[in-house]
Amino acid sequence: EDLTGRVIDLCAPIGKGQRGLIVAPPKAGKTIMLQPWPVANEARIDQAAEDDIEWLKGLMLAVRNIRGEMNI
Repeated sequence: EDLTGRVIDLCAPIGKGQRGLIVAPPKAGKTIMLQPWPVANEARIDQAAEDDIEWLKGLMLAVRNIRGEMNI
């Protein structure tokens, strides 16, 4: 085990504690990484809120464009 750790450190030196994520055996049990992608409930979509967010995104894009053009 110590030799494995040294070899990994030589090949891919990464932050302290992260090596344990690579070397540690997988844990049994549920993990969110293996769950299916959630499906939206169409009945719960608020179109007014969606429109408000799209307006806000457009405003932010306009502000960023102006800042970029004026070097602010």
